[in-house]
This record gives sequence, C-alpha cells and structure tokens, in this order.
Amino acid sequence: MSRIITDTKKTVPQHSRVEFRTWGASLALVASAAAPFLFYCQHSAQAQDADPAMRTEKARSDIETKGAMKDEIFGVKPQVGVMLFKPGPSRFKGDVDSRGMVGVTVDLNIFRLVEEDWRRFYGGLSTGVLASHVGASGANFVGLGDAGGGGNLLVIPMNLKLGYNVNEAFRVSMRGGANWIYRSVGNQFNLGDQGKTTSSDWTPYPNVGMDFEFGNQVALLVRPDFTLTPEDEIFTGTLALSIPLG
Repeated sequence: MSRIITDTKKTVPQHSRVEFRTWGASLALVASAAAPFLFYCQHSAQAQDADPAMRTEKARSDIETKGAMKDEIFGVKPQVGVMLFKPGPSRFKGDVDSRGMVGVTVDLNIFRLVEEDWRRFYGGLSTGVLASHVGASGANFVGLGDAGGGGNLLVIPMNLKLGYNVNEAFRVSMRGGANWIYRSVGNQFNLGDQGKTTSSDWTPYPNVGMDFEFGNQVALLVRPDFTLTPEDEIFTGTLALSIPLG
C-alpha cells in the first residue's frame, strides 16, 4: 500500500506546483500594485470635478485635445527590441544570452467603450505577437553565425492592462496575465521543464510588465516585460510606435 501511495505522489510534477504558485504570485502582484494606484487616481479625479472652475477648464481641455492619447479606444503598436534569456542545458548555467525581437501588439481600451467621459483611465486587453530568431548555440544578436539553423521563439501576450493618462501626452500602465511561449526547439530555454526535447513546444507562462507611452496622436511606447517560469525568467524590452485607430 505504501508503494502505491508513493507512486501516486510521483505523478504530480514538481514544476507544475511551482508554476501554479508563480501564476498566483504574478496576479497578486498586479492586483496589489494596481488597486491603490487606481484608487488614488479616482480620488484625485473626483476632487477636480468638485471644483466648478476646474470642471470648466477640463471641458475646454477636452475639446482642445480631442483625438489625443486620452481618446484611444483601439491601438496598434509595431515594435522592435531585445530579449534576454538563459539557454538550456547545452550552455554553462548562469550564462545570459540576448537576441533581437520584432513584432506588433494591439490594445483595446474597454473603459472608453463603457464610459466615454472616463478619459483619465485606461483599462482593457493587450495581445499580439513578438518573434525572435534564436539560432544555434553561440549565435549572434540576430540569431546568425556558428553552425547556423537553430530555433525560433514566439511570444503571444494575453494581458489585462490598467493605466492612467497623466496628461494628453503621457500614459503609464501595468499589464499582467499570460505569455504563450512557442519554442521551435523545446529544450533551448531553461524554463523549468527539463523533460523537453528538441521538438517544438507551446506553453503559457504568467507575466508582468509595464507600458510607458509618450507623445500625442502617434506616440512612443517603452514596453518592459517579464515572463515568469519555474526556472529562469525571460525578459523582453521593446520600443514601439503607438498608433491609435479610434
């Protein structure tokens, strides 16, 4: 009987339990950081609306800045940047590699669909696809060199996004949810699933990140992001053009 119990316990992968705790920690981090931030923003907005002079100034400003970042409902963000990661067991543990990354993300501001006058806040969904040619072990920044060939990586974010429009030309946001990671060579990354082989793999991992958007109409977006795994995290940092389409 004891042997049966032992065998049953072995059927629960350790990395699955670690991954579940990581998911919970990432979602708790986003919620705990966003809640007081949005509470402060809402309190500040209510204080401004209570002043008749400030209400008049706000109405004038809304007319003058119509079409600015505060009015964005749907946005397209073509981007380019860098990915930092630790390779799989084929390299010395502790090494950090970097590769270039390109892609596009799209954001939907649900707050503006629900309440047209709620222009200070941003709340909605963010998704898209980011791609990197990793290449072979020892390849250069664009995945070329050495033996050639090698693997590719895709990141498909499925995030909730909460932000605040500080003014007409600056917005700061927090993102969180999941990054779906595609690896054409499964064991090329040290993500806590040492059982992976050279075959391709799709796996979702929790992620947290921020968006800093500067400008009016077409803006500059700075997008740091961490993919959290049971072993080594993947960091991506990209620059993008934020193009509002409605």
